[in-house]
Amino acid sequence: MKNIQVIDSAENAAFDVFEISDEAFDQLFPRADQDIQFADEVDEETWKNLAQSLWANRIEKPEVHGINGTLFFENDAQKRWYPNRKDSDKTALRARAR
Repeated sequence: MKNIQVIDSAENAAFDVFEISDEAFDQLFPRADQDIQFADEVDEETWKNLAQSLWANRIEKPEVHGINGTLFFENDAQKRWYPNRKDSDKTALRARAR
């Protein structure tokens, strides 16, 4: 099982964490090194297959033992920070800004 944090652009966003199977994670994050995904980049068929199980498996943050991926909703402004769809993209940019 893997954990995904969902971040949307809403002012009242909760940044909830959801648990999904390894297989579902691999569908949502298709590259082996990918841990960032934007909902508008997920094809409709994949989203249709995963959405219901994703939303049904929210876990309380104190119970989370690691986050394996981040899913952005309606947050296109973040795309420029993650050109390779990896969390390390932004880490590298932070290091250069010092």
